[in-house]
Amino acid sequence: MPAIDSATVKLRIADTLQLSLAKLADDRLLSDVVTESFAMVEVVIDLQEEFGVRLEQADLKKLRTVADLTGLVAARSRTAA
Repeated sequence: MPAIDSATVKLRIADTLQLSLAKLADDRLLSDVVTESFAMVEVVIDLQEEFGVRLEQADLKKLRTVADLTGLVAARSRTAA
């Protein structure tokens, strides 16, 4: 399985939310990108299934930016491999 990096995770988020990559700048606040809580749940479930990672509620509460989320998923995918 190839290494999962933040850019790959960002592509998946863009696909799930049907957003352009330009709207997913690393420093962008997740609350600005995902304005509805059910959409965030959908993103998390999709990322877990796509990359074989587990994201806990405690992890998600710490996330503020797009980079926080993409970095966490990329790091978890390396430890899960």
